[in-house]
Amino acid sequence: MNAGDRLIAEADAHCRIIQLGSDYTPQSFLYRDIHGRRHRRPVMAGGARGNTEVKEVFRGQTINASGVTRFSNANGIPLGEGWIRTILQFNNTVVIGTGAGALADGALRIIKGITLRSDKNEFFANSAPGKELYLYSWIKRGTQPKLDTVTAASLTFRTVIEIWHVDPLQAIPEDTILDTRRYSALTLEISYGSLSDFYTAPGTATLATTMDMYIDRQRGPIPAKVRPRFYTEYGVRPPVDPNATLTVDLERASNMGYKRLVVRGSSAPIVGQPFSGVDSDTVFTDLTLDHDAGRPVDTSLYNIIQAMNKQLYTLEGSAAGTPSLMGSVVLDMMHDGSLQSALYSGNKSRLRVIGTLAAGAPNPAQFSIGYEAIRPLL
Repeated sequence: MNAGDRLIAEADAHCRIIQLGSDYTPQSFLYRDIHGRRHRRPVMAGGARGNTEVKEVFRGQTINASGVTRFSNANGIPLGEGWIRTILQFNNTVVIGTGAGALADGALRIIKGITLRSDKNEFFANSAPGKELYLYSWIKRGTQPKLDTVTAASLTFRTVIEIWHVDPLQAIPEDTILDTRRYSALTLEISYGSLSDFYTAPGTATLATTMDMYIDRQRGPIPAKVRPRFYTEYGVRPPVDPNATLTVDLERASNMGYKRLVVRGSSAPIVGQPFSGVDSDTVFTDLTLDHDAGRPVDTSLYNIIQAMNKQLYTLEGSAAGTPSLMGSVVLDMMHDGSLQSALYSGNKSRLRVIGTLAAGAPNPAQFSIGYEAIRPLL
């Protein structure tokens, strides 16, 4: 251990911070050692980086209805800094005509899948539905992100979707920051629906959608000694009808550990389309997370998991409003905030979520699971 590392270790063990920031650099703090002497230490050992900033990548880019729209570096996606989160705003302009039967959460229903991947074949969002990413953003901050309620009117309905690369619920949120200096290219793909996601009877209504993209990032490259070793991946498993199948198998891979699972029940779904249909709390009585070495969630009552979620994520309100966590609960493997608590999947012969069907459950119904996982950087 060199002198600088020894000083930092002693500071961590024996000293207390007395001033954030200083006259020395904006990225440093002062601490007082056990002898009362003051020292300066960079916030990030190994060198300071710049401030955080929100940068506009583009605005008003057209999103194709009933298809996939792709964006890349050619559209201005920048590389080099550490990304905290990717922020996407969808602007849906409706001319109502004879359209009727508004679906309140249509601005989420219409986002069928979002994929963000690198040229190294690392997926940060892997066909994740808009509703799944919306719910993950909600639990990470305890506040519902922007979502306009769809009505039968000629208006612009907006929603904001965030892909969190750091994790505010982790003890060290920056452990999974997206280090874009590693890549030559990033590609963003938006799979979008149509007016039938807004109205049960679209009639002569028309829809034009654009998207604005922002990134919340650290200014300047990440110092070498604190570069991340993992990245976060959001994805989804193929849904099933719980009236026929009450088990959803999770992917098992030698490079994959699960942090959290969003389990959602719904009625009147679109077959094969995850997170579709009408949110429903009446599908399950209890849930189990099962693998061959144990049960991290062992036949737990659905309403107890809901209550735990509210406390754990400081959620205001309960299952009322559109949308809410109604129909969804979160199974969290990282209550202590440590990445070491992520559920490693590579040594399991089975890994699955099992539900118990409630009396009077809707039929047809849907059992969907969206995951938040980590994978190592190679």
